[in-house]
Amino acid sequence: MKSFFFGTLALLCFMITDSSYAQKAAKAKRYELEVLFKPTQKYMQGKAKIQLQPQGHSSLVFYLHGELKVDSVIAQDKKLKFHQASVFYDYSYNLIARKIVINNFSGNRLQVYYSGYFNASKARSPSDYMRIDAQGVFMRGYGYSLWFPMFLADRQDSYPVDFDKVVIKTPQGFTSIFVGQRLNAYKQGNWQVSEWQAKAIDLQDVQCTVRAFQVLQDAQFLVCHMGTLNDLKNAQGVLQFMKKLSRKYQQYYAAKATTDSFYVMQMPQFGDIASGNISGISTKIWHNFNQYNWPKQVLAHELVHSFVQYPLPQSNPLFALITEGFPSYFHLPVLAELLGENWYQKKMLSIEKSYLYKKQHKQTPRGWKVPAEKPMVEIKADEISHYKDVFILSDRVILFFNFLRQHMGKDQFYKFAQLLFQQKPDSAQKLIKIIHQFMPDKTQVLKTWLLTNNYAPEWKLNK
Repeated sequence: MKSFFFGTLALLCFMITDSSYAQKAAKAKRYELEVLFKPTQKYMQGKAKIQLQPQGHSSLVFYLHGELKVDSVIAQDKKLKFHQASVFYDYSYNLIARKIVINNFSGNRLQVYYSGYFNASKARSPSDYMRIDAQGVFMRGYGYSLWFPMFLADRQDSYPVDFDKVVIKTPQGFTSIFVGQRLNAYKQGNWQVSEWQAKAIDLQDVQCTVRAFQVLQDAQFLVCHMGTLNDLKNAQGVLQFMKKLSRKYQQYYAAKATTDSFYVMQMPQFGDIASGNISGISTKIWHNFNQYNWPKQVLAHELVHSFVQYPLPQSNPLFALITEGFPSYFHLPVLAELLGENWYQKKMLSIEKSYLYKKQHKQTPRGWKVPAEKPMVEIKADEISHYKDVFILSDRVILFFNFLRQHMGKDQFYKFAQLLFQQKPDSAQKLIKIIHQFMPDKTQVLKTWLLTNNYAPEWKLNK
């Protein structure tokens, strides 16, 4: 009797395990998208051809922006039954997603037809720039705006996919920019059509922007501006400065960026972003680009993403450090060459002063509360928005790499940086091991920097 009981229990455990494996969430492998945008109506419609990763699925779940609805799903030339409902979804800018469930699915290919609206929302943050309206189309990928079928549950690790072909159709007068390479552009009746391709693009970086752009191009650099004389003059300044930055980034960090073409776009408020080979600069910064240094710092920061970021699962402890910490610092040594070492040193003193104030008072000098202090390698992916441009990622990380630059010297620091981006460490231990080659007597100090909140008196720049 006892052996029968344990045998039955073992069989049940196997069945549960096997069932869990069989129901493993489906992931996309490649997409073909056809999307039509009507900005003045805040409306879009799309057709997505999707090939899934070969895992075997008896049911499918995917997500769309909360205002979009699936019209039909087709697989193997048959319409499939599906259920869709609104759910809470933190990784969408309006906190609502449309969850679509398909039961009794077989195969690994399907087509999804969908349509709906994209209104602005401040539900998750003060930014409301992700939207469709008369100004254009402003979309990002997973974590921001789910403008195409997303095979990712809320707060899950993102992953790379291929976009074999993306066709974007808009009214004439608009220019579309999609992450990746443009294959073609043409007019079709009253519509403007562009075709794109993007390989191994992380679902977080699938950005699409449509505006009434004028485009200034020089080789692989394309600067998209709004067409006034002042916009054009600043676009010319953006182009020249971007070329200087790119040469320096290639020399010091990576022989080649993650893309063959770079797009810089004049964006609305809050649109200072970077995704793959696209950087956005908000209009206020754009209008001051030629006159001041701070707009150049914004562009340098956005452009450096393509040279110093590398893919990691969101669950990796270094994800936040690499995604936002690395780009927060690695443009600054290059700016030191272009704007002067004195500018750089003043910048470090200012950052240290602000960091120590926040560390002591738990708020910014303006009285805004800062998130809880924690080691830079303990900030999680879903906490990035709390720390980015506020605390740790925007100050302690910068001071840490400045500490390395001080002790290594400029030439050795750049050799370290090249090795760093060649080896792409995925743990604090591996990062320390790389640094150790250039600072063999500082192992404990490095652990203190990375694994604790301590800021030793001897590290202070303003003594």
